[in-house]
Amino acid sequence: MRKSLQVGRHPVFSAPSTRPASYALYHAARAHRSLVLGNLFIAMIRAAGAIVRRAYAGYQQRRKARAVYDALRHLDDRMLRDLGFDRSEMSSVAAEATGAAARERVRVLLLSSSSP
Repeated sequence: MRKSLQVGRHPVFSAPSTRPASYALYHAARAHRSLVLGNLFIAMIRAAGAIVRRAYAGYQQRRKARAVYDALRHLDDRMLRDLGFDRSEMSSVAAEATGAAARERVRVLLLSSSSP
């Protein structure tokens, strides 16, 4: 009777056999390599998806900021002054209103809390 050692699903025989012990080790290593490469591939796909989601969220944020800026640009200086800021502050107000910059103006804080 031969002594055997189990490696994964493949037995490794210590006594002479038709297949050497390295054959079973080869298959066990190959199965492990497939598992590791599969997990690595899944992690890479998830990371790429996260990068795409972040890029798309940034794109949407820039579009919203641009829309706010364009709306403010069409207002005259008196209306802008009534809103509480100058024409030179339009880009920073648009960035604050869309969340691209820290909210520091009281008016932006009040407007953003009332919108859904």
